Amino acid sequence: RFKHDYFCQHTLLKGAFPGLLSYRRFVYLMGQRGQQTGISFIDATSLVVCHPRRIHSHKVFKQVAQRGKTSTGWFYGFKLHRVINDRGE
Repeated sequence: RFKHDYFCQHTLLKGAFPGLLSYRRFVYLMGQRGQQTGISFIDATSLVVCHPRRIHSHKVFKQVAQRGKTSTGWFYGFKLHRVINDRGE
């Protein structure tokens, strides 16, 4: 499942992020996670794919995008979560 998700995202986001890692490199780096120090910071940001008024006519991410809410309001798209420890790992 993870490998399938990685390749779908890699295909869809390749134009927006030209420096994406290969799958093999990504798996290698995932194995070298940072130390667990007990202090973690989490952040989330929205990746909007279209204006909420155009949700019904939007076709590109129709199968995977969803409605979501942030502190600034509603959006249609994806939510990206990041977790780092106090060392920035």
